[in-house]
Amino acid sequence: MSPDTTKAYDLVLKGRELWFKFTPESNAQARAFYDQATALDPAYGRAHASLAWTHLIDASERWSDDPQISLDAALAAAQQGVRINPDSHTNPGALGQVYFSKGMHAEALEALQRSISLNPNDPDSYVMYGRMLAYSGRNDEAMAQIEKGVNMTANAPGWYHWMAGAVHYMGRRHEEAISAMRRSASPGPGVFRW
Repeated sequence: MSPDTTKAYDLVLKGRELWFKFTPESNAQARAFYDQATALDPAYGRAHASLAWTHLIDASERWSDDPQISLDAALAAAQQGVRINPDSHTNPGALGQVYFSKGMHAEALEALQRSISLNPNDPDSYVMYGRMLAYSGRNDEAMAQIEKGVNMTANAPGWYHWMAGAVHYMGRRHEEAISAMRRSASPGPGVFRW
């Protein structure tokens, strides 16, 4: 591993820690680290995928003055990540989320299926895939995928429960939706919107 690659990896880890704080400021700070990582090592696919997530969150949380520009930036970064390293599950996973946000559901499903095939032990991919299935009208399949992701980890992150609640809600199972969302340890704005 070259020194630039090692530094880029370190920058991605620093960015990830900030990104998980889920505030407009920490998202912008994470993006700065990811930008530095892609400048140091333009062939580091995960840095591009991580950059895509920051733009995607800016759009979805309305932290951006122009969500469409943010989505376009997310798509460009996610596509670059997949071009660089199509065999890393994180890259098609990010691309699938961007496709979903752009209303490209068939492409989103395909990208997330690819993510799962590359790493069938990643619970995040199952939860995100389940969400896509729900928006495609396949609610029972969606819940099965989300439950698979939840059951793969001893301490499921709060957003897993938020996704489960959203899928229950779309299936008109309102009591289950409320119950799932209440399991989220730190409910954010997404939970309150639902």
